[in-house]
Amino acid sequence: MSVLLLITSLMAGPVTALDPKRDVDQYIHEVWTSQDGLPQNSINGLTLGPRGYLWLATYDGLIRFDGERFHRLEDERLPGRRLRIIGAHSHGFWVSGELRGLVFFDGEKAHPIANHDNEMRWPLSAAIGDENRAWIAANNGLFRLQGESLEAVENGLPEGSAMMSLARFGPRQRLAVAGLDGVFLEQSDGRFQPLSVGEAAGMHVYSLVGEKDGLWIGGDRGLFHLRLNEAGDQRLESTEWHWSDRDGYSIRALHRDTQGNLWAGIQGLGVGRVNAGGHQLFTRDDGLSHHSISAFFQDPEGSLWIGTDGGGLNRLRDGSVIAHGGDGSPLDHSILPMVADSRGDLWLGGVCSGVHRFRDGEVIERFNENHGLANSCIYSLLLDDQNRLWAGSYGGGVFRRDGEQDFRQIALAAAAGSSEDQADDIVVTALHQGPDGSIWLGSNQGLFRYHADNDQFRRLEGSETHFIVQIRLEDDRLWLATNEGAYQAPVPDGDGPLQASPISDDPRLRGARVREIHRDDAGIWMGTYGAGLQFFDGEALHVLDQRHGLKESVISRILRDDREGLIMSGNRGISRVSRSELLEVIRGERSRADVQLLGTRDGMRVAETNGGGQPAGLRDAQGRYWFPTVDGIVQLGGEEDTLKLRPPPVHIESVRVGGEPVPVDDTVTIPADRRELEVRYTGLSFIAPERMRFRYRLGETSPWVDVGNRRSLLLAHPPAGEYTLEILAANEDGIWSEQTARLALQVKAPFRETIWFPLLLVTAAMIGLGGLSALGLYRARSRRRQLERLVEERTAALEQANAQLSTQASRDGLTGAGNRRQLRDCLTSNWRDCAERGQPLSLLILDIDHFKEYNDAHGHLTGDHCLCQIVDALQGLLRPQDTLVRFGGEEFVILLPGVDGTEATTIAERLRRRVSDLGIPHRASPVARCVTLSIGRASVHPGADERSNELLRKADQALYQAKEKGRNRVWPSAVRDDQTPT
Repeated sequence: MSVLLLITSLMAGPVTALDPKRDVDQYIHEVWTSQDGLPQNSINGLTLGPRGYLWLATYDGLIRFDGERFHRLEDERLPGRRLRIIGAHSHGFWVSGELRGLVFFDGEKAHPIANHDNEMRWPLSAAIGDENRAWIAANNGLFRLQGESLEAVENGLPEGSAMMSLARFGPRQRLAVAGLDGVFLEQSDGRFQPLSVGEAAGMHVYSLVGEKDGLWIGGDRGLFHLRLNEAGDQRLESTEWHWSDRDGYSIRALHRDTQGNLWAGIQGLGVGRVNAGGHQLFTRDDGLSHHSISAFFQDPEGSLWIGTDGGGLNRLRDGSVIAHGGDGSPLDHSILPMVADSRGDLWLGGVCSGVHRFRDGEVIERFNENHGLANSCIYSLLLDDQNRLWAGSYGGGVFRRDGEQDFRQIALAAAAGSSEDQADDIVVTALHQGPDGSIWLGSNQGLFRYHADNDQFRRLEGSETHFIVQIRLEDDRLWLATNEGAYQAPVPDGDGPLQASPISDDPRLRGARVREIHRDDAGIWMGTYGAGLQFFDGEALHVLDQRHGLKESVISRILRDDREGLIMSGNRGISRVSRSELLEVIRGERSRADVQLLGTRDGMRVAETNGGGQPAGLRDAQGRYWFPTVDGIVQLGGEEDTLKLRPPPVHIESVRVGGEPVPVDDTVTIPADRRELEVRYTGLSFIAPERMRFRYRLGETSPWVDVGNRRSLLLAHPPAGEYTLEILAANEDGIWSEQTARLALQVKAPFRETIWFPLLLVTAAMIGLGGLSALGLYRARSRRRQLERLVEERTAALEQANAQLSTQASRDGLTGAGNRRQLRDCLTSNWRDCAERGQPLSLLILDIDHFKEYNDAHGHLTGDHCLCQIVDALQGLLRPQDTLVRFGGEEFVILLPGVDGTEATTIAERLRRRVSDLGIPHRASPVARCVTLSIGRASVHPGADERSNELLRKADQALYQAKEKGRNRVWPSAVRDDQTPT
């Protein structure tokens, strides 16, 4: 039987909650199951404990979760292993056994509640109150706990009836009790009266949510709202989820979040949401792990946690990014240029899908060949000061829409007086209107200027060798981003000639494919395809890449935010970075900038954005940022861009001295002969635990030491004395803990470090050598400290150098993917880890179809670029724990730990489609007109006595079959030759 969890919110102040204006499939959805370390997949209640941990009741005990690790609580006072959380209070929560036992858990230990005379019958379903005063819903009625007294409550309730849920409602916070005989409402005299309004009479009710003006009721006939007016009159309102008891559906859990969304667990359907925008479902088709919902809980960061009966733990949360696209969406294809009009509508250029008008999350108009666009592959857009829309195409010229008319083609001439139209083979990647009203066009055949007198673009003399992807006219100069560097030029008279000169003569810029020029008061920022972020300060060129904190080398668009930061799009997502930090790196004042990379875990459907056309992103009048992707568009910022300002609690979880565990409650004494201290700690921010940062110090006068995301500390030789170890945690937004986790230490000194040792030496010196020995001791100790510091510094430098060498030795120099050495190491470690955890391991071998022919037809330099594009695309779809290595010339291997065969095949198919969607031309391929992949998949549950090389061999055999069957497909190793591959 599913349980409704009634919770007193433990939130400190406002939180970033689930935006009711988003569709449910625009929330970020995540799942944890036994494959992720969850001990058992049936969640029978969940809540936040007093110390900030998330607690889950399962059929395998009470589980604590810090965002990264699940830990089963071992407490003999708990009522068995098959547990339920049935209610929560500000300083603890109620835990019931399935068939016996009830405790109040305060976050540290369980306090049993005596069932005098065995009056209560299990299972218990709900509790309101604390360990001293509480109402408890049991299988045989309602009970009241007062101190040591536990009594059955009748007062109008049916005798022995199973009660399923409790709630406070109305202005006087009356108690509502619900069960298999309906809903009962507390009256002013303390008695309970059955709710006999409408269909609520006699309904099996499993869940309640109380409000000041009413009560939400969920049961076997659907979802209803009991509304109260000021006079106390009652009116029962039905919802869209309303059915007969023969339909097999029922509402088993309800929750009202801080944004006013009502969430319903609908048995047989999944999760439902009700708000002012209507009713929406989130089902297994959307990724929900199970359709049987047992509990909801909203944490202080606004995430909604969903417990299922057999499908593990789910979570819905707002992301920093809102995605518009995906299967079934009007924007389920690649978008490149975008512009905004005066009313806030976005005009979007589709890569071979025409022009789309986008408003309030919907495409309201489409324009294609039926509307005058002879070529619907749109690579550039411009909305001019006369409100005319210009569209540049890939191979079809440029078009213009005046008012509400259809598009019409505008002539392109090679020179003044020429009637030859250049539209057939020109790629129009840039359109721009200058402050003077002039309109410019950039293409693979140079720079063109619009002449209104004959409604024609004419090419500027001297520009025909430039492939121009962005144009800016600022300060009476043209700034041109091209595939051969970045240039500036005075605005020419008439049709030229164009007198362009490089912004910098540095060969790193002249050989770069520049996609973006962004000028500010510090200098010129330039985004490139594969050559990082480049900055020209007027004298020298500076190149910033992964060595300086950037997450990738592709920068397609650069926008400025209100916090003096830069927002940059690329193949691996959208990066946000402080402009001042980048300038500090350039000046040599810091080694790396702190860059935040937004990707799929932040709300993007795919991480790869689009570039190479203009404009590839914009900031609208509301301060929101929009970027095109290979699957729709994404939005970030504006009024939805709120920080997770809740400081994360930080806790010390365990301590070991000399390898032996010790209690953490009191002062930890470290003896002189075992001066090794190991401390494990955690910070509680569930949004992005892998992005948390920690620091520690030994004593209040010591400096703080940053340790990154590491959650353990090993002090091999802590200094002798009495002091306090303090630890702080920060979430991904840089908000640090308000209080430190503290551990009192008493480190015993060996005799040579005690006061008696120098006194003994002084005495010996007075007898023998006098003060000379004391001086020698002082110098020796000083020298020892110097040597210790030197050793620490040299060791740290050596470790850093070794880490850099190790990284270089394990990476492919061209693509940045791993190499065979990394494959060997990761395959061994993944095999061992999966064997220990009883998890599956999958391996994919990917081969680029007819790549030799590609090199022969397109050239080896183009082939190298193709390899880099494919690696970037593959990386964008993989998890952090997955490994991508270059196995050979055009072969790659991907390791997928914890992924079974079915899921691995799905992932492989997604990777294959992604590379195909890149649309990299391959005119020599007999398979398709673009570059494609063949993929072999093998999966296994590793065993200690098995060989990991066998997994590689099976995947290679499957790849052979994929090629034999025609290429451009995925072939699992378990499929026989006469079967159809997935």
